[in-house]
Formats: sequence, structure tokens, C-alpha cells
Amino acid sequence: FARYLIETVLATLDPSTRRLLDFLAIWRGILDLNQPQLAELLNEEGEGYDHRKALVQVQRSRLIDSLQHATPHPMLRDPLLAELNAQPKRKRLLHKIAASHAQADEKFGEAAYHLAHAGELLQT
Repeated sequence: FARYLIETVLATLDPSTRRLLDFLAIWRGILDLNQPQLAELLNEEGEGYDHRKALVQVQRSRLIDSLQHATPHPMLRDPLLAELNAQPKRKRLLHKIAASHAQADEKFGEAAYHLAHAGELLQT
């Protein structure tokens, strides 16, 4: 029953909200969703991203507790990652965006993790 509810919730999300949740699913840790740079980076995945609308929907539907300390609920994270695993190109792009965000915050270990998962690290 829980799986059905989760799938139903995910299926009804606006594309911008889904993009934000997908990003949160691959991000390892807590994220401040109010950062303007994050909205710009998420818009790189494709036109039409509306960060404000996504923030309102994740709060209204209680998919996250706090915009300043956001992380997806574990019951949401696993299904989101499972769907992303079926979309490797999109998942790599989200990791590339996560790497850019981590680099801007000078979290270089996190950036390296995401670059590796995006297939962007050079092998020597």
C-alpha cells in the first residue's frame, strides 16, 4: 500500500517539483533550497524549470520538512533513485549539476563524488 501511495504522489507532481526531488535524491546530505544558484543549475537540465513553484509544492505536499535543511524522506528517496537508474543519461546530468553546486560551495569531496557518477572524472 505504501508503494502505491508513493507512486501516486510522484506521478502527480509538477515537472519542476519532480526535478527538484530527483536532485535531492542524488544529493548526499542536507541542502538549502533557497540558494539562487541552485535554481539556475536546475534550469540547465531543461527549459521550463520553475524553482518557486517547486518549492511551494514540496512544502505544501510536505515532501520535505524545511527549505533550509532539505532532504527527501527515505521512503521517497529509494523510488526516486530507482526511476533515475532507468534513465542513466538524466541521472548523469543531475550528478553533473550536483558537482557544479558542490564546487560552488567549496565541497570538493562531494563534487568529486558527483563528477565520478556523472562520468566526468578523468582516469589516469
